[in-house]
Parts: sequence; C-alpha cells; structure tokens
Amino acid sequence: MEICTDIALLGGDARMLYCAGMLEETGSTVHLFGFENEPAVRRDCVSAEEAVARARVVLLPMPVSRDREHLLAPLARQPVELSDRLAELLQGRLVFCGMVQNLPETAAWKKLPVIDYYKDEELLAENARITAEAALFEAMKALPGTLYDARCLVAGFGRIGKALAAMLRGLGARVTVAARKPEDRVLARALGAETTPFTPQLPACEVVFNTVPQPVFTGAVPLPAETKLYIELASRPGLLPEGNTAGAEVIAAASLPGKYAPRAAGRAIAAVLQRCIHAERKEHP
Repeated sequence: MEICTDIALLGGDARMLYCAGMLEETGSTVHLFGFENEPAVRRDCVSAEEAVARARVVLLPMPVSRDREHLLAPLARQPVELSDRLAELLQGRLVFCGMVQNLPETAAWKKLPVIDYYKDEELLAENARITAEAALFEAMKALPGTLYDARCLVAGFGRIGKALAAMLRGLGARVTVAARKPEDRVLARALGAETTPFTPQLPACEVVFNTVPQPVFTGAVPLPAETKLYIELASRPGLLPEGNTAGAEVIAAASLPGKYAPRAAGRAIAAVLQRCIHAERKEHP
C-alpha cells in the first residue's frame, strides 16, 4: 500500500527508525527528530517544532512517554518535553502515538485528537509473538540447561501468554498455565498445557514467565520454592515484590520487541500507520 505524505517522526527507539525506513519505501517523506545520539541517522530537523511544521501526519513512539512529561526518546541528545506548546502545534494534524493514556493530562493535550495505534489488534498480536520469542531467548541465556523437558509456569493467558505457551510446548517444555478465568484454562488444556488457578500451592516449576500486568506473586500466592528463574514480561506494576523471589534469578524484561526485534516491530507499526492513513483518506478525501 503506497501512502505518499509528509510524516514527522518524533522520538522512540530503534523500532521507529525501521518504521521510518518502511514509510519511505512506500513513498512518504519522513522528517526525524529525537535521534541525535544515533550517528547513522540523518539530521534534517533541529527541533520537534520544525519536524511538525513540515508534516501533515505526526508519529509519536510507543509508549509515548514514561512519566507523562517527556517524550520517550532514548536516542535524543536531551529530554524532549511534552509541552502545551507542542500540543498546540499538533492541532490540525493527524497524530498517532502508542498508549495515549501516557500523554500529559493538561487541557492542551486532552483536547488534541490522537489515534492510539497500540490498540490495533494486528499490531498487538505481532508484538505478542515477538515478545514470546524474545522471552525464550532470555530464558535460554539464563538457564544452565535447556527448555526441553523444563517445568515452566506461564502466569496469565492473554496474547503473550498464549504465544509463549505454544512456543514452549513446541520446544518440548512441560508447561503449566496459571489463569484466573476457567475458559482460559480450558483453552490452555486444549493446547496441551497443564493448568491451575492462582492458588497458594502452585505446581513446582523451574521457570516462571509472568505476563499479568499487576502484582501476582505476593504473600497470598508465593512463587514456587523450586523456581530457578523468574522472567517479568508485564508492565511495571507487575514486577515481583522484593523478598519474594525464593532464591530465583529475576529478569525484568518489559518492552522486548524494541530490544530484540526492532525491525519486525517497526515494520508492524508502519503497517498500522499506513492502514490508518488510508482509512482516513477514504473517510475524508
């Protein structure tokens, strides 16, 4: 699908650079800002305001911010403020970002129409697949043995949990899925996994993958004592409480797509953007 337009791409990690490349391959002109610390990136805009002024479409990263005050821009020379002035400049443009709930809560940002591309089901499914694959890589690096025949617990059975359980089964691991909903446990059993609700007596396991975006392994549901490795894949509220590790190695592994598969993740974001622009043009020719 060819979408020829001027796009301002502000901030983000390596995913966004691959996204920019794909957009340019399909005929768009991309104006970059927020990548000053990446030597290979061209310098065509000296400020976010300049990039926005050149474009009709603006693409912000995923997540757009960690603190609701600054743009997520790890490759920028200095912090990029999500100021009310920037919000005003964005008015009248087609603005996309990941996780709109992370934008500032000021009046200027609240009245700005923003499309959250992280709600796209195809992108969510692709991110889940990449996250699951990267989680296996993390586990293989940390374990002295192999995942074959290893006892693994997957906490949660959303998109990532489903992908992870299927991949672990394919590697010959002995998989148990801990899920709250009975219907999720039925589906997990259909995929060949053992299942359990979240109880104080979880089955013995060597590796735990948590995909639940909230604290799970607390005093009421302790980590199994036999656990050697705990991999946290959910957002920050899901991190394992300190002192409840039962001697396990703990790996905080959020945002794996940007770390391990930036090209695949970036191309998925570009595809979402193209679909959205195409739909917008059909609705408002």
